Amino acid sequence: MFLLAIAAFRTLTISYPDRWLDCLLAAAILLTAALTRRLPRPNLPVCALAGIAFIATVQVLAGTTIYRYDTFGSILFWATLAAACWAAPPQKALNLALAFAAAVAVAVLVHPLPDLIGPFQSRNNASSFLLLFFPIAFHRGLTQPRHRTLSLGLAALLIAATFATGSRAGAALGTLEIVGLLLLCRPSRRGMLAAAGVFAVAILAGGALLDRFDETTPFGFRPAILASTAHMIRDRPLAGFGLGTFESAYPAYATFDTGLVVNYAHNDWAQLTAEGGILAALSFSVVLAAVLRTLRGQPWTLGLLVFLVHALVDYPFARAGTALWFAILLGIAFNSRSEA
Repeated sequence: MFLLAIAAFRTLTISYPDRWLDCLLAAAILLTAALTRRLPRPNLPVCALAGIAFIATVQVLAGTTIYRYDTFGSILFWATLAAACWAAPPQKALNLALAFAAAVAVAVLVHPLPDLIGPFQSRNNASSFLLLFFPIAFHRGLTQPRHRTLSLGLAALLIAATFATGSRAGAALGTLEIVGLLLLCRPSRRGMLAAAGVFAVAILAGGALLDRFDETTPFGFRPAILASTAHMIRDRPLAGFGLGTFESAYPAYATFDTGLVVNYAHNDWAQLTAEGGILAALSFSVVLAAVLRTLRGQPWTLGLLVFLVHALVDYPFARAGTALWFAILLGIAFNSRSEA
């Protein structure tokens, strides 16, 4: 459970993106994996995540990265995600993870916008985190009658916090999670009524969300940033600019000046392709394929799929406080499949 404690600590300190802190926690996770007895055979997502770290290593050795220091950091980051997925605890650890997520959801509801969203400074990072855990609670509420009340209560708390962040993508994806789980689980009439109640709670908590639909530029600068990122991919489709170097490479392709630093593409898929080339994008696609393989037997992994979809319009993989939980939950899903 030490791995869960590390991930929880990084979530609580997610507003402090210090490189030394990430390196320290990465060393702790890698050491935990190294000392874990009877590790399972490396599965598909472990190999895919490790493959991205390998691509970054090749970029450093071949001298194709434009900034070696940032690419060194990416090697450590992706290797850490692979280690967290590989050394993930058994499925019973979901109870502890869900309890932590519920505590974070309470913090999100308590802290007013726009200053802080619980421990998060980004409403989208907050919603990405919450969307990982909502399907776990909701799935239990639909399929486990003995714990229905508690599970649906946790589900209502998590989806209410998601809507309260004011993230439009988060609200849309949360709604899709509800619909998706209903289709996958096919609950009774009582379950359908419970689902309606959970969604009603989400709507009541969505006051901040309604205000955001009045914005004159709903997508902000994202389309322009994405267009520039596409030009980056076109120029170096195979080698990329180096994992972790988007902030350094982007200014040469910028078509506007906001007066602020553009450090993310607001699309992890596009950014990873620009930084790591087509092979990195293919490795990321393998992670998606691994998630899809778990979905039928373990519908609660819908949160993992939604996390990857959210990465099309934001950057949940840029923060260890969210990405670590994705890796751990994916590892739990695959380890439980091998145990079965």
